[in-house]
Amino acid sequence: MGRMPPRNNSVTINKKDNVLIIDGNSLYKTGYHGAKDEFNQKGEHIGGIYQFITMLRKFLNETLYQKVYVFWDGEYSGNLRFDIYSDYKISRGKDYVNGTKPEEDRDQIIERIKIQEYLEELFIRQLEHPIVEADDFIAYYCNKNKDIENITIVSGDRDLCQLINENVRIYLCDKKVYVNEENHNQFFKYHKSNTVLVKMISGDSSDSIKGVKGVGEPTLIKFFPDIATKKVELSEVINKCKELQDERLIEKKKPLKSLNNIINGITDGVQGDKLYDVNRCLIDLSVPLLTEDSKELINNLMSSEFCQDNRSIKNAYLLMKRDGIDKLINNYSIEYLMPFKKLIEREKKNLQIMEKNKYKEERFELVFKKNDGIIVQRFFYIPNYNKDSLNSMEMKELMDNITGMNNGVFGELGMIPNSFKLQNIRLLWNSFDAFYDQKEEHISDWDLFKYEDNFTFEIKVDKRIVAESTFCGNYFPFGLRESVNIKYILPYIITEIINYMSLNEYTPAKEEVLV
Repeated sequence: MGRMPPRNNSVTINKKDNVLIIDGNSLYKTGYHGAKDEFNQKGEHIGGIYQFITMLRKFLNETLYQKVYVFWDGEYSGNLRFDIYSDYKISRGKDYVNGTKPEEDRDQIIERIKIQEYLEELFIRQLEHPIVEADDFIAYYCNKNKDIENITIVSGDRDLCQLINENVRIYLCDKKVYVNEENHNQFFKYHKSNTVLVKMISGDSSDSIKGVKGVGEPTLIKFFPDIATKKVELSEVINKCKELQDERLIEKKKPLKSLNNIINGITDGVQGDKLYDVNRCLIDLSVPLLTEDSKELINNLMSSEFCQDNRSIKNAYLLMKRDGIDKLINNYSIEYLMPFKKLIEREKKNLQIMEKNKYKEERFELVFKKNDGIIVQRFFYIPNYNKDSLNSMEMKELMDNITGMNNGVFGELGMIPNSFKLQNIRLLWNSFDAFYDQKEEHISDWDLFKYEDNFTFEIKVDKRIVAESTFCGNYFPFGLRESVNIKYILPYIITEIINYMSLNEYTPAKEEVLV
């Protein structure tokens, strides 16, 4: 296995960054409608700009954020959901087939363009794609970073509440409150983990998504009060409906049509007999709807440092003078942009550090996951890193050494599966009962792959996955898979990576190893 790494290569744990994510369209509309009568001396509407920047300033004053993102709906955002459900947002008047849409208010179009100008000068990251919705960008970001960052989402869209977890909260623009795991039940009548379930069954009128015929949210919660207190699966709801109908038959009562509709997925929408499958695709943000090029755009946005170019807070103030915003903040003009100045200073400092260490250090990371959940994540450095290692036979050998299930002539296990094996021996010994008589019928119905657990090991360079390997954990007992611990072998794994990625020469791989 090799020696343990020296102290200067020891494992370090980075503090979580605070990240602010703005649903651009939602915050803008809230601000615009709250300041409809705000015009400058030229007669141009500026209420939306002023409210947007002022609200952003408020958030920066409340919490120290390392980065701020604004995601916008594209011109034909929703097109990907329309391809699944032809009535999607039908009430909004967009024609996705012919590429037409209702004429937008001229003031709103101009204000939004101006806001984007301001954000560029204020070092705010922003992204827009013609057919992607801001919700999906936000969900993609949260799904990737929810375990390593403290994320605050600003939006009025209740669909985003499904993203709430211990590290993710949402500020509801219309309610002017932060919603998190602790207070979610004060604002919603269902448990936070049931957002998708409730909308799958009851539909979502704001997006013209039809649900089960005759079953709204109140009816659903009336029949299934557990939805308010704990996570409930669709199968549980359907089975409970069948039980309730059976009880009514025993009591000689007429079956309820609403319960039958839930059982059979009856809708008056265009989903037909695929109601639940279609609605899950439309609503479930654990699988956001993105195109391949939009994924590349957001990955680049997340992984790159903010380029300074000619951005400056002075330019932002000149824009404010151009638009007459300076007249609205005349009494505290010096203080108004101070929160942005602090954000810019943090961004510039990060850029300076990156440039200073550009040729001295590379940031390396290993991630070990069970299914989609991170078990272990570590950062470390490789002093003599050789980029030729990335697409080499040696990299494949390295991954086999770490995760292989059948290495070499004798089918040897890699470091992680071997540690599972050793832990399993201890687990079996600790639970050994010499007097337990195992009957044949106890094992006849065993299904090894009934609950499949896949373990994935990733190596990253500068936040980009350069090698990845997955093995099935079902060859090990369920109890072991639920209590995996590889921390004691991490020093050996890191040493192995350092050794393999700092060789002088490499054998080019016949097939690309890079993920």
